[in-house]
Amino acid sequence: MTNSRWAFVGVVILAIAFLMYISWPAKPPAVDTVKLIAEATAKVEAQFKGQIAEQELAVRDYKSRLAVSEAKYKTLAIRYEELQKGKESVTKPTTNTEIRDRFTALGYPPLAGK
Repeated sequence: MTNSRWAFVGVVILAIAFLMYISWPAKPPAVDTVKLIAEATAKVEAQFKGQIAEQELAVRDYKSRLAVSEAKYKTLAIRYEELQKGKESVTKPTTNTEIRDRFTALGYPPLAGK
């Protein structure tokens, strides 16, 4: 081999070494994990705060509905007990005038007599 070929091989090797040096990746920057975790936490909190507010609103609505329903139930239970007591105190009518009076009280007036 001649000196010019050795020089050419040397230049090629130097060019390859230079290209490898240029293309070698730089040291990656340090990652701040605390900052990344804080950002991710903030995103998740922002995402779920709206849902939590909606759920709290629904809970308040259901609680108010429950209170209204319980009040209606209590009034109906009291009315039922009153009707049960009234049912037990009802006796059979003994005379025709008592029958007519009861029908009249219920809204069924007697027919005119012939």
